[in-house]
Amino acid sequence: MDVYEKYFFDVNGYLVVEDILSAEQVAALNEAIDHNRDRIRIRKGELRLSGGVGRHGGEVSIALEGAHGRGDIGSILRWPKPWCQPFRDLLSHLPTMHYMLDMIGNGFRYGNANGISMTRGAEGHLLHGGGGFLGGHMYFCKDGKMWNNLIAVCYQLADVNPGDGGFVCIPGS
Repeated sequence: MDVYEKYFFDVNGYLVVEDILSAEQVAALNEAIDHNRDRIRIRKGELRLSGGVGRHGGEVSIALEGAHGRGDIGSILRWPKPWCQPFRDLLSHLPTMHYMLDMIGNGFRYGNANGISMTRGAEGHLLHGGGGFLGGHMYFCKDGKMWNNLIAVCYQLADVNPGDGGFVCIPGS
């Protein structure tokens, strides 16, 4: 990470790295998803994420309701070959690993690999964590060194324009 990226992350708590994947990688990932469309599970009923009393940290959010639930894409590392390979390749993607080493240091581990399919009309969802202090997920910087207990990597595989929705985080959280 360069000094500007480190400063941005320190102040905001997130970093957007454009074009970290090549056009060929994005095409291979999308082709794998297209070939495995039948594995995408659309959330329905109680599994929807737009909220509910006592669920996901809050009340029902009319603003987050959609015509249908989002699509969950699971078990991507266990899909039949060759469709799992583009996702497996991301586990050792050198440009991403360089960022991880700067943010976490040696010894970071893989937690999970999931995909989310959002189509026009899909619901939004409430933020994770319920608004309380999550000490196990904290970040601090001391003597110019970053200390992170949790980093999420999110790859956008399609263009996201203003008004489309997509990944959300609260700067400084």
